[in-house]
Amino acid sequence: MTDPFPYDDAYLVAVRLVEGKHARVFYEGKEAKRYDLRRGAMHIHDLRRRPQVEVLDSFHTLNAYVPRAFFVAYSEEHGRTFSDFPTDHRAGAIDATVESLLRSLQRSLAAALQEGFAERLQN
Repeated sequence: MTDPFPYDDAYLVAVRLVEGKHARVFYEGKEAKRYDLRRGAMHIHDLRRRPQVEVLDSFHTLNAYVPRAFFVAYSEEHGRTFSDFPTDHRAGAIDATVESLLRSLQRSLAAALQEGFAERLQN
């Protein structure tokens, strides 16, 4: 298990580059209910909640540090109010403007997820 991430008013946006077998995520010492281990899955970790991870197999993720202030400013520019990501990440719970931004980020990383990339990482 990792040490808790340092407290920060920011998010860690992570995209899985390979399929995982076992990983658990904890926020403020409590295990998250669900953690998608599929290749291409995107996770948003609130660094104010001091996440910790336990990974028992090889893994590869592409991580982006995004200050919360960025999401606030982006939302305001589009006439919206950003009020944090829901902790359960249920479908439809994220504001459409921010979801569009996150989907664009995910698409921009798609080249890293192309066929054969995972195999090159393991060699």
